[in-house]
Amino acid sequence: MSRVTTCRSVIVPLLIAAILVGVLTACAPSVPSEPPGITGAVTSLAAGDGRPASFLVEGPNPQPSGAIADKAQVNIPPATMFFGADGNATSLDSISRIAKGTRVRVWFQGPVAESYPVQGSAKAVQILGK
Repeated sequence: MSRVTTCRSVIVPLLIAAILVGVLTACAPSVPSEPPGITGAVTSLAAGDGRPASFLVEGPNPQPSGAIADKAQVNIPPATMFFGADGNATSLDSISRIAKGTRVRVWFQGPVAESYPVQGSAKAVQILGK
């Protein structure tokens, strides 16, 4: 066996593995980089299909920079992404952990009704804990 063949047999699999790791890492969902629309505690829930279909979030006033409201009715469409306090994506089952008193950060997708509380659909929810 020549040195070139031996080198190729080692480098090619390592190169393929490195590319796969890069692709998988790049595809992993992450907490949105823009500020959340609201940060606060869930104060009420409306169930749907065994999980919350919407919830009311009330936060401190003033909210962190970039927030749009201190109170929001948040609809949870099926495409909503969920993240744990550590910022890692969590399974859809994690929504079942949302209860009154759960602290969350919410990023909205699409139009948000400018009522009080504001009303909109969540693009992402980060579950911070109780």
